[in-house]
Amino acid sequence: MKTKIHFFIFYFFIILETFGFSLKNAFGQTYTGTGFIINNQGYAITNYHVIDECQNMTAYLNSNPILGKIAFKDSLNDLAILKLDFKSQAFARFRSSRYFLLGEKVLVAGYPLQDVLASDLNFTTGILSSLGGLNNDKKRLQITAPVQPGNSGGPLMDTSGNIIGVIVSKLDAVSMMESNKDIPQNINFAIKGKIARSFLKVHGIPFELSKDNKKYETYEIAAMARGYTIYIKCENSGD
Repeated sequence: MKTKIHFFIFYFFIILETFGFSLKNAFGQTYTGTGFIINNQGYAITNYHVIDECQNMTAYLNSNPILGKIAFKDSLNDLAILKLDFKSQAFARFRSSRYFLLGEKVLVAGYPLQDVLASDLNFTTGILSSLGGLNNDKKRLQITAPVQPGNSGGPLMDTSGNIIGVIVSKLDAVSMMESNKDIPQNINFAIKGKIARSFLKVHGIPFELSKDNKKYETYEIAAMARGYTIYIKCENSGD
């Protein structure tokens, strides 16, 4: 369930949704999110809900615009594959192991709340707080790393810089407050890396696995993520 909070800024009507960030004006609606490049052939992955209403899409890598198109979609697992008109030598690699350690440190890169926060890459850290999602959903992980609308589709990394998941959602704080009289804190979710890998395999999209278990400093992983994390801007005329 998505939460929408309405307020006005400079005559624009801004809607914050659980992980979708949209800007509505007289010319239509713009949706933004995050994705990451997964090979040197121009393919990237993001969430389905980031691009499901997209008529025109532009990706940005370090503020440089890249044209692209939606190649494949999976609404059930909330994933989408993009084909960019750009072949990057920097791309994300998935952790070869499918196993997780409860409490292990995780890192998140993304472009949340564009036009409100800084336009540069945003980077946060936390831990794996549960190995399942809501109602014991085995396809998802629960994390404490802070995320905001616009982080959707971004990479979830381990301390070796390997991809272990795709950021997807957070617990609806407003609904929880209404039903339980309490505001949940740091309850966010990611799609497990193995689900993303299976999606890529089904469509014949190559990706690489990493067995690197060297522990890097946070700033080193942020530098890696800067090379392959993209800001996604989708425009819909509303017609």
